Amino acid sequence: MLLRGGVSNKRDRRTLNVLNIPELSSFRTPNRLRQSYPGLRVVRKIPVDQYTTSAVLKLHEISKEGWNLLILDAAGDERDVLEALKEENSLEHFDAIILYAGESPLYDGAADGRELCVLLGGCGFYLGSVERDRWDRLCLTFICVRSAPAGQATMTRVAELAAKVDALSREVERARREAAAQVDARRSAEATAERQGERISRQAAEIDRLSLQVADAEDHDSHARALRESFKAELNSIEAQLKLLRALTRPSGLSDDSPL
Repeated sequence: MLLRGGVSNKRDRRTLNVLNIPELSSFRTPNRLRQSYPGLRVVRKIPVDQYTTSAVLKLHEISKEGWNLLILDAAGDERDVLEALKEENSLEHFDAIILYAGESPLYDGAADGRELCVLLGGCGFYLGSVERDRWDRLCLTFICVRSAPAGQATMTRVAELAAKVDALSREVERARREAAAQVDARRSAEATAERQGERISRQAAEIDRLSLQVADAEDHDSHARALRESFKAELNSIEAQLKLLRALTRPSGLSDDSPL
């Protein structure tokens, strides 16, 4: 039976946000869902009447001896519907429940898969399987534990597995943090090495510049020495010529030390 309306224990009309992906339309505002689908947008809003969970169940014949399956695709209202069924003691009519949710809340005020597992776990259901649908949501299948001994053992086993999952999740998170810290340390070391390399390059360039200055200074010094030697040789030549001139112009009988 197809009903045009929403499921809620609030009798007031609600506004349905029709999205450009119709399967994800909801009474709630998509928030994290936009991260997966950046182009997601509301194309129109439709006022919708509400049906209570008890009113919906009265429209169907619930088998007391057969197998009853509830498929819940409420796009953000999963927790409200399940809590309403719990308050009415209607969950006990179902042998299995299949519902869709996100690993984190996909809509404003919605519950995530972990919260729904806790809720149904307290109502005698254990998680049978986890899959993903085409929109990358979790498809969770819950099985109701009927017999008390088997149920208690099963729920204990579920609790043990849940504890192992939590421990593994913490271990994975710790490993991720350590890996992130190692990446940060490596990046820091690479940045330090790069800075040191740049400093060494600057120092090498400065050494080359000073070496050129020293070479230039040495060249200037060599040139100055050559000029000094040249001047000294020229001075010696002048002195020799002057001595010869004195000898040639000196009157006889005068010594070399006598003035001209």
